[in-house]
Amino acid sequence: MSQYWKLTAEEMDQEGRITSQRVMSQLFFPLGVDEIFPFTGDLNYLAENLPLAEKATDFVIKHGDANGLVRLVEYGNWHISEGADWG
Repeated sequence: MSQYWKLTAEEMDQEGRITSQRVMSQLFFPLGVDEIFPFTGDLNYLAENLPLAEKATDFVIKHGDANGLVRLVEYGNWHISEGADWG
């Protein structure tokens, strides 16, 4: 499972956007890191992935408006199929 997260992290751009997955992976990645560490207790895993999880979370926070509503994809630029994709 942690190999999956490693591959996902490799697709993160400089801003912290995870480009290889659907939009919701922006939140699922940090949640996954949070779930795997308590289960494994692997400090090396945490040291490697916590900064990436924080970067992914920061990307989400930067896209919030004054009311806290987050829009990761500009209005009208998304592609909907089985989920929302980056525009």
